[in-house]
Amino acid sequence: MPVCPTCGNRVEPYTTVCPFCERRIRRRGRRGYRPRSPMHVVNLEAGMPSAEEALVRLRSALTTARQRGKRIVKIIHGYGSHGVGGTLRHVVRRELNAQTRRGAIRLVVRGEDFHAANASLDMMLAMYPALRDDPDFGRRNEGITIVLL
Repeated sequence: MPVCPTCGNRVEPYTTVCPFCERRIRRRGRRGYRPRSPMHVVNLEAGMPSAEEALVRLRSALTTARQRGKRIVKIIHGYGSHGVGGTLRHVVRRELNAQTRRGAIRLVVRGEDFHAANASLDMMLAMYPALRDDPDFGRRNEGITIVLL
């Protein structure tokens, strides 16, 4: 079954408009066609940046995701090396909550809440069922945060 290149959901063959994201679907030949993931993944902990540098990377990554038409961003910030929660995790989540209050972000889901039993995820999973295939789905990973733009 074909997949929408924008949101990653399965659509009926010969569908021209995705029923989930309402974007037009252009058909290509089978050769060279690879559906795009609905998720933009950002690893903020790579290179062990300072909190200020991580915030600059986060803001840049969110802008890039918007420009590329991605609606979901998976942010890898790590949990912290001492087992009590890292600085990046707290700084990133504080920034995301501030952007949510300003209306720049629709929904923030902490990694520990990224599972099927979370009622606030129902809307996101209905729009993007392919999220259930994410390796972190259901693992309660405190080192990530999922954002719906």
